[in-house]
Amino acid sequence: MIKKWYRFGKTAMYIQRPDNMIIPENMSKFEISEPSVEDKKVYYEIEFVDDTKPVCEKIIANEPKVLAKRINFIVMETPAGECRFLYLIGWSLPFAVALQTAEDKWKVFIDTKSAGELHWDTVFISVLSLEKHIISWGGMILHTAFLCHKGEAILFSGPSEVGKSTQAGLWEKYTEDSRTVNGDRCLLRKENGVWYACGWPICGSSGICNNEKYPVKAIVMLRQAKENRCERLLGAKAFGEVFAQLTVNNWNPDFKRTVIDNTESLLNEIEVYELYCDISENAVKSLEEKLYPQSSV
Repeated sequence: MIKKWYRFGKTAMYIQRPDNMIIPENMSKFEISEPSVEDKKVYYEIEFVDDTKPVCEKIIANEPKVLAKRINFIVMETPAGECRFLYLIGWSLPFAVALQTAEDKWKVFIDTKSAGELHWDTVFISVLSLEKHIISWGGMILHTAFLCHKGEAILFSGPSEVGKSTQAGLWEKYTEDSRTVNGDRCLLRKENGVWYACGWPICGSSGICNNEKYPVKAIVMLRQAKENRCERLLGAKAFGEVFAQLTVNNWNPDFKRTVIDNTESLLNEIEVYELYCDISENAVKSLEEKLYPQSSV
């Protein structure tokens, strides 16, 4: 068995897994030798099974309450917390069953036939219920292209295919000291009164994944357009746009309230903009003039 620690924000995860289990390469960027005293710790034991059906039947026999049901997962309430059945497209049975056995302990059973899929970041991270730990300990996961510009995070967000990575790439091309940290998501958390964007092990099709953190300069909601213009978003409009791009366990009312409260805190301190843009240098200038008005004069 391979036994290693990983850290995501302030969440330290101990994972014990089979020697022959291949996991995403980017996980190595979050590996640590041991957790700190301040870390919130959670322990995972993963094993391969020939068939998840016996595991499912044993859990279902206790008639757990179904909390959520989607095309790719089912979440149930158990005496110890949660159990998740996770599915791959075309599978009638779960490829993995993640069972919480204590407040800080999980047992995961993975069908050996799915072993070849575990190198995909979205597949492997799903078995860890990672967003559950992040939310419960005060963090949030934002769908965004995470750009570092002069030591600050500019977060390009919006629906899939809106051009988040494209806009981040334009900043890399047309401005100095700009670099994409993650092309798909970031972890948001507040430390010592400052909101930070932190690295995340899922990076989507961009392939860009770095374990770094920077104070957040702004969140930019993107809109494709023929003409470039940028406007500040305020109040309910800003909240709705940002909240829609956060990972929320809607079946857990306490978690949903936590994300709502943290989003309100975030927006009290971080400016949100709506950028109508094409894929030219003018798109960069339109936003740059709002974010850095003195240097644009």
